[in-house]
Amino acid sequence: MKTWIGCLLCAALLAGGCGHKLGYRHFAGPILPVTNLAGADFVVRDDHSITFVKNRLEVSLLPLTVAMLNRQLGSHSQRPEGFHDPNPYLAPVNPYTYGDWKPGWEEEHPTRFTVFLLKVKNYAYPKVWLNPYAIE
Repeated sequence: MKTWIGCLLCAALLAGGCGHKLGYRHFAGPILPVTNLAGADFVVRDDHSITFVKNRLEVSLLPLTVAMLNRQLGSHSQRPEGFHDPNPYLAPVNPYTYGDWKPGWEEEHPTRFTVFLLKVKNYAYPKVWLNPYAIE
C-alpha cells in the first residue's frame, strides 16, 4: 500500500513539476539584422549580412543557416545508408549541423550551433584586430 502511494506521489510530482515540458525542444528562429541599424557606417544586405564600412575597411558578418552549412560540407552532411535514421550523435556528420537528420515530428532541421561567416577586407589600415569577446 505504501509503495503504491509512493509511486503515485512520484508520478504526481513529475507531472506537476516538469511533466508539462517533456518532449519540448526550443528552436530559435532565423537571425535577422536590426532594421534601424542601417546608418552611415553599416550596410544591411538582402542575404541578412551586416557590413561595417569605414574608408577602405569592410567588416561583414553573415549568419549561416543549416542549409548553407550542409551545402558547404556536403560530403559530411549526407545520412548513412540504412533502414532507420541513425543517432545524430554517433553518425559521422557535419561538425556544425546534424546533417540531413531531423526528428520525425519536426518539419525543420534542428540547429546544432550558431555559425557566423566573418569577412574582412582591409585596404587602408596596416592591421585590424577583431576581439570576438567584445562583439555585442
